[in-house]
Amino acid sequence: MYPNPRYTGYMRGHLPNPHITVAILAFIFCVCGHAFMTAYLDYNTTQKKFELLQNQERFYKNQVKSLEQKKSVIGQAEIFLDNTEQYRLLRKNWDEFSVDLKDEPVSFSQLKTILFQVGTTDHYYFLPESLIIRLGGLKKTPEKKEEALSAGNDVAKTTPVSETASDAVISLKGIFLVQQGRQDE
Repeated sequence: MYPNPRYTGYMRGHLPNPHITVAILAFIFCVCGHAFMTAYLDYNTTQKKFELLQNQERFYKNQVKSLEQKKSVIGQAEIFLDNTEQYRLLRKNWDEFSVDLKDEPVSFSQLKTILFQVGTTDHYYFLPESLIIRLGGLKKTPEKKEEALSAGNDVAKTTPVSETASDAVISLKGIFLVQQGRQDE
């Protein structure tokens, strides 16, 4: 082999051992791979921490908003409670009457009156639990009166039994609140 005229200097004429060159390149490749993987793992960890912090920030902002809404509601409730004495809305100023009608046959005019009475005004309130109205009423029979008498119902003793069918059947349950010291309007 003749020396190549283009090569000058220290390397002129002889090449380093190929095994050493491969070993050096393999070492450099491993060091670069390790540095790349370390940087990638750091980047991935930082990205996950960033997402976690964003989620925490969103959670805390929602908590603050929720607390502000709760404070607003509590403030409105406190204002209402401060004004209850002025408007006579304290529990001691109201009488409670329980209403429990079960399968009572009524005419349409009676039904209209009952529905008007379960309305709400400034001086009385009806708190309904259930209301069931079925059209096409029941026929009052003597057996029903006997059942009411055996149950000890005094109203059934004085109420005449009708053999005719009613227009509707009503079942109504709830509490009627009436303000004390008021006459019915």
